[in-house]
Amino acid sequence: MADQVIARRAELASVTSFLSMIPSGGHALLLAGDAGIGKTELWLAGRRLASAAGFRVLESRSSPSE
Repeated sequence: MADQVIARRAELASVTSFLSMIPSGGHALLLAGDAGIGKTELWLAGRRLASAAGFRVLESRSSPSE
């Protein structure tokens, strides 16, 4: 599934590496960059990879404040 992300091989490798480190303790992964560079797509691919690896994936979405 993650192979649907185009031109992000190094970033997907970083996400896969991050997922392999999780059992050894607390870790954080930051996806940062300018608008429109594909952060959301990379996040979705990471979520799919985590789910496929057997992790329980919890998700939340932010919404604009009123």
